[in-house]
Formats: sequence, structure tokens, C-alpha cells
Amino acid sequence: VITLVKRGDDWKIASLAPKPGSNPKGDNPGPRVQLLRTAREAVDAYLQAIDDGDGPAFCGLLSRRYAVKVTGDPQIPDPIGHCVDEFQNFDWTDARKNAAGVKTAKVTRSGDTTIVRLTSGKRVLVKKYHSRWVIDDIKG
Repeated sequence: VITLVKRGDDWKIASLAPKPGSNPKGDNPGPRVQLLRTAREAVDAYLQAIDDGDGPAFCGLLSRRYAVKVTGDPQIPDPIGHCVDEFQNFDWTDARKNAAGVKTAKVTRSGDTTIVRLTSGKRVLVKKYHSRWVIDDIKG
């Protein structure tokens, strides 16, 4: 909230204060909070890709290792590209049913892996790959 006062023909800032009801420290989280937030956002995007039946978005959120697990073919040199090809005509009905209403519940960090717990009870292992987060496994 900015309070202005008029001095002659000019407006001057009289005071700056946080927006009522806001948490000014929450507006600029520390690196750990931001790290956990972006890992959660990757899982949220994964769930949204399932809901949308968006194969390229779904596959683009997977690590190479998990793409191999999802497609079941360890001999493919480009597992992400193979995943995109495989999910072009995929029937998303069962996947949507299994993901219906599932949300991210809790995020914790363990070493270089971030674990995002889902309301379904499953744990999503998320790793940072270069500058982005990827789904590396789903347990439970």
C-alpha cells in the first residue's frame, strides 16, 4: 500500500506498507521455499497434463529414466521423444480417472530429490535437471 501526499503540484510518497492481510516475507521466499514451490508446480503441471490428455506436456515433465519406465523400452536412445510418440493416440480415460481430484499435499526435500506427496497417498520423486524440475519416479 502506497500512501501519497500532494505537495504543491507534485505527489510524494508519504509511506509504504504491506498490503493488508499480506505476508511481506511470503512475497519473496527464500531459496529453499522457492525450490519446494517449483517442485510442487512441476507435479501440478504433470497432473494437469493428465487431465488435459496432453502427451507432449506429460512426457516433457519426465526424467529420461522415468520415461523409460513409463514406455517400457530401455533400448530407445531418446526416451522422451519416444514417450511423445507413444502418447499421441493414448486413451487417457483410466489415467484421468486415477488422477481425478488428486492434489499435491506436502513437499519435502531429501538430498538432491524433492518428494511431493499426493492426496492419493502416492509419493512423486522430483529432481532438478539443468534448470527445470522433472518427475523421476512415482511410488506407492
